[in-house]
Amino acid sequence: MLVILIGIPKTTITATTATTTTATTATTTTSTTTKTTTTSTATTTTETTTTTFNIGVLLNNGTGTFAAQVTYSTGVDPYSVAAADVNGDSKLDIIVTNYGSNNVGVLLNTGTGTFAAQVTYSTGSGPYSVAAADVNGDSTVDIIVGNDVSNNIGVLLNNGNGTFAAQVTYSTGSNPRSVVAADVNGDSKLDIIVANMNSNNVGVLLNNGNGTFAAQVTYSTGSNPYPVAAVDVSGDSKVDIIVANGGSNNVGVLLAACN
Repeated sequence: MLVILIGIPKTTITATTATTTTATTATTTTSTTTKTTTTSTATTTTETTTTTFNIGVLLNNGTGTFAAQVTYSTGVDPYSVAAADVNGDSKLDIIVTNYGSNNVGVLLNTGTGTFAAQVTYSTGSGPYSVAAADVNGDSTVDIIVGNDVSNNIGVLLNNGNGTFAAQVTYSTGSNPRSVVAADVNGDSKLDIIVANMNSNNVGVLLNNGNGTFAAQVTYSTGSNPYPVAAVDVSGDSKVDIIVANGGSNNVGVLLAACN
């Protein structure tokens, strides 16, 4: 603060009456205020997170231990994988359901345990589980996929060269989360078994003999059946069904009926 003082000189005036008048000294103070303005600059940092989706292959070292995984890009949210020779070169290829991309990817084996980039085939909405099996008897592997959101299963027949035709869909219960292929009626044709999670049942779709399927027949399970397996557990040479009931905290076994 700068202060300036202005002084008025003191004067004495003498009159004939001998009266003394004293002048008053006035002091004036002037204040100067300096205003300082501060400008703040805000810096905004944007962080970008990149999510990658892939499958990993860990090759066996030959001793029951495994090398570090080698990854291969997939679509969004790869939920289920199967290994099968889809192009007849005696090398196992990889099939993956890309749940968030609504397709399945096929990665062909290059012959050395590495894989080519996936080739995708459209499915229904939310493909969850996948099975690979020859359902039409032409000695090539076909693809069966459970479309969780569409409430159906899709069958993609092999064209005979490791490529696949558009899916043919078959209605299921609510949220088909798991599919397997097995011959349940002894006609040497692979049928389809599906776990309908939110319908609390499993569905069996019998093969018509040409790679098409009849409407599902359902069998009650516990709450929220999820994984399903098909195997002969009673030794009668008939395929039985095993299902894990996620909401009931138990496993259900459905024995094949004797005809």
